[in-house]
Order: sequence, then C-alpha cells, then structure tokens
Amino acid sequence: MTMMTSARFLRGLRQTPVLLNALLADLTAEHATGPTDGDGGWTVTEVVCHLHDFEMTVVARARQMLTENAPTLRPIDQEQLAIDNDHKSQDFRSAFTSYLEARRAFVASLENLTNDQWGRRGSLPSAGEFTVMELAMMVALHDVNHIEQIARIVGASDRLL
Repeated sequence: MTMMTSARFLRGLRQTPVLLNALLADLTAEHATGPTDGDGGWTVTEVVCHLHDFEMTVVARARQMLTENAPTLRPIDQEQLAIDNDHKSQDFRSAFTSYLEARRAFVASLENLTNDQWGRRGSLPSAGEFTVMELAMMVALHDVNHIEQIARIVGASDRLL
C-alpha cells in the first residue's frame, strides 16, 4: 500500500484553510498589513494574496494537465503577479475569502478524478515533469511554508528548529 494517495492529498488541501482560519481569526486589519516576515518581506495580507494567486495558477495547470497530453506549462513570475495585482493595498478579509473560494474550486476539480487522471503529466521548464498527484503534493508543501511564514509574522512561532 502506498502512502501517497489522492485521499491524503485532498485531506491536506482541505486542512490548510482550517489552519489559516484558526491562525488568523482574531487578526486586526492593522496587524494584517503592518508587520512583515523581515526586511523587504511580506505582510499577512500579501501572503494570503500570494496564496490566492498560486491557487489560481495550480487550478489552471491541473485543468491543462487533464485536458492536454503532457503540456509544457507556462512559468509564473510570482513577484510580478504581486505587483500587477497590487497585493500591498488589498483588503485582508476579502483576500482570504477569495483564497478560500479558489481552494474550494481546486479541491472540487480533484475530488472525482480517476487514478489515470491523477497520473496525468505536465512539465515546467524549472521543475521538469510531474503528475497531477505531485502537483497536489507540491501545493500542500507550499501551504506549509506559508502557514509557517504567517505564524512568524503574527508572533505565533518560536522557530523550534
């Protein structure tokens, strides 16, 4: 039996919004747009906007992988996207709601895939070839990175390692 199953990845993708909601439930607008994760770093609002942008990117990539035969996917410049979408001036609660809607759409797009569909491939010039399942795993790992980043920004992390 493999540990890498679609059910595990779907569960992980559903857990991130729950963790973020708990971490950010009492966050004020000032705290969402003030402190950063270091010099030149992001605020909580900017991280949440980035999560939304990333979610939209992976939804599109998964759709392309499921409809085209081994497509080469277009790289995304996340820094430029943050500028283009003006992350610095976004409303935190609206950004979080948009992220939640995008995550729901991503999970819904994966829920009823067959094993063959989970194995469909795509590639990125910077990452090589990967499957839809590996894309879901990458999203879950990306989530962990940004949950930890937000925990540091809001002062809920003691950097254990």
